[in-house]
Amino acid sequence: MTAVATRRAVSAAIVAGSFLLGSVVAGCGDDDTDGTTATTDSSQPATTEETELDSTSTSAEPDSTSTEADSTSTSTEPQTTTSTTVAPSTVVGELVAANDGFTLVSFGAEVERAIAVLTGVLGPPAVDTGWQDPTDPASELWPGCPGATARLLQWTGNLGVLFTDWNGDLSTPGGSVSQPYFAGYGLWPTSSIRTVDGASPGMTLAEARAIYGDRLSVSDRPDDAVELYSFAIDGTGSPLTRNGPLRGWLFPPESDQTQEGPGDSWTIDALTAGVSCSTP
Repeated sequence: MTAVATRRAVSAAIVAGSFLLGSVVAGCGDDDTDGTTATTDSSQPATTEETELDSTSTSAEPDSTSTEADSTSTSTEPQTTTSTTVAPSTVVGELVAANDGFTLVSFGAEVERAIAVLTGVLGPPAVDTGWQDPTDPASELWPGCPGATARLLQWTGNLGVLFTDWNGDLSTPGGSVSQPYFAGYGLWPTSSIRTVDGASPGMTLAEARAIYGDRLSVSDRPDDAVELYSFAIDGTGSPLTRNGPLRGWLFPPESDQTQEGPGDSWTIDALTAGVSCSTP
């Protein structure tokens, strides 16, 4: 039981990545606004007292109130604008996974268009790393993301998607193109999203073979990096390769961990396609 739980944790981490997002930017924005308001309010009455000695405190108070109201109005408007970075899409349809992306939006699509489609179906993502340098040790991206810049969005428990400017050349992992694009996705073990052929995480290897037949290939030994067997549809390679066809991990049934090699009762635990964010 412990070995299976550990392997599943590794698989989920590879699909989703590790994110530690804070509210530093939002916090700094609020502090700046408060500081500006305080400076404006404290300077206004001082000017009134020095130049108009006959003025009463009653006439100064409305000016202060007016200033505070204007400040409040000014500080709330940018927050409203910032909260809608991508307008919800009017896309109607089911998100179905394929080797080349999804039926509603394929790999290579422009970033904002892809995000609009995905949010139109799934709602806003739980996590958005923003654009980061994959080579930066402080980056929140999963190690091994290719390209000069990359961005990960995550719908926790369901889907993770990758955007990058990587040029796709395996000989030059750092190479980039002019415009970032929708490059890859990973379905969580608990995802409700299915493939165009009806496969989904959680199904058995026997069920997958019934769907794909000879299109499905299974590794003959575990991957050295994670000690897991992998499979691929219409190609070869594990989820740790930089790019490739629909692929994922296989797990033995919890009731029998003595089996040598993947058997019919083993289950598909993760599905990945396109560019991955792991080191080969």
